[in-house]
Amino acid sequence: MFIMKDIVEINEMKKLMSISKTINLIPLSEEKDKIKLWDNFVVNHPEGRFCHLSGYKKVVENSYNYTPYYYMLEKNGTIVGLIPFFVSKSIFLGKKMVSQPFSEYGGLLLDDMTSMEHEEVFSAVRAVMRQAKAGLAEIHGGFGIPESERNKHLMPIAPHFRAVITLDMDAETFFTKKINRMVRKAVRKAERNNVICYEKSDPEMVSKYFYPLFLLSMKRLGVPAHPLSYYTGFCKHLKDNLKIFWAEYDNKIIAALLGFTVGKGIHIINIVSDSAYWDKRPNDLCHWRFIKWGIENNYEFFDMGSVRYDGQEKFKKKWGIELMDYNHYLINIDPNKKMPSGSSFDSSSKTMRLFSTAWNKCIPLPLTRYIGPIVRKQLAR
Repeated sequence: MFIMKDIVEINEMKKLMSISKTINLIPLSEEKDKIKLWDNFVVNHPEGRFCHLSGYKKVVENSYNYTPYYYMLEKNGTIVGLIPFFVSKSIFLGKKMVSQPFSEYGGLLLDDMTSMEHEEVFSAVRAVMRQAKAGLAEIHGGFGIPESERNKHLMPIAPHFRAVITLDMDAETFFTKKINRMVRKAVRKAERNNVICYEKSDPEMVSKYFYPLFLLSMKRLGVPAHPLSYYTGFCKHLKDNLKIFWAEYDNKIIAALLGFTVGKGIHIINIVSDSAYWDKRPNDLCHWRFIKWGIENNYEFFDMGSVRYDGQEKFKKKWGIELMDYNHYLINIDPNKKMPSGSSFDSSSKTMRLFSTAWNKCIPLPLTRYIGPIVRKQLAR
């Protein structure tokens, strides 16, 4: 039996499906045709990243049990935009929508639209927020939204940089002209030390080799770990995009670099390694082989992700990166309020630096695989 609350929600959903005379919202379902439409739009959008793909939705649902709110924007029978969000419920940060959790990137992907149509799209986002009963939405990056519209509709937070390499020359020229002399020296040292590097992305290697190195690396950095299912989910739901380059020395896996290919770009998210073998320079070798593979396979850029502190900038600058301004953004459910109705997580804060130190020194390695996912779920990062 329907009650008034149900009727209000149904009416809200009816309004949501048609946000203007020309643009409609279509929920993403498990229908193959809709999934194909969604993924094709991501691949062909210049700002599409792995976290926008439909497979990432399944990874997060299965690993963290977040509720997804995924909609396609349709205009005259053509998909012109995507709205991907999850709802996070945190005892620390409250309830909010996030696009995308556990990723440096996310947000809406939009084709060219009029200013009026952008107004309608952000009204639709707030309607989705009302549907999800979330007063705050957090967007990571938001590069799928024109800058003028970001400035108009979004509140920037946590300004820093992202590091991108343009793959605009052949591999030999790139190696000799673009990257730092110390990198070339490190790569040659790894090769002289008979460190073998190759690409392989099957779930057995992820479980047996990548994840133990991931736990070790995250504890060293003072960062909570994801569950194993997050990474095996990549193998299952994003297998056509996933690439992992391994460094092997004396028949032992000593490092791995994990990333994704989408459209014309490559985006890396994790470098894991055994510090006992850093003198063999496996991290540099993995990066170079991944970049070289990207050049040889006609990719146009290699995205090294965020730059938040000096150590990150120092390592990434060696590779000939371009530093680009980068923000996360907030949307308030009430467009008339300037301040957000909720809290956001800042990984660069003093509190988080203290937390990282405590995590590194106080949490035993075997426990990190169990405690880490609990903390991650609360932070959505």
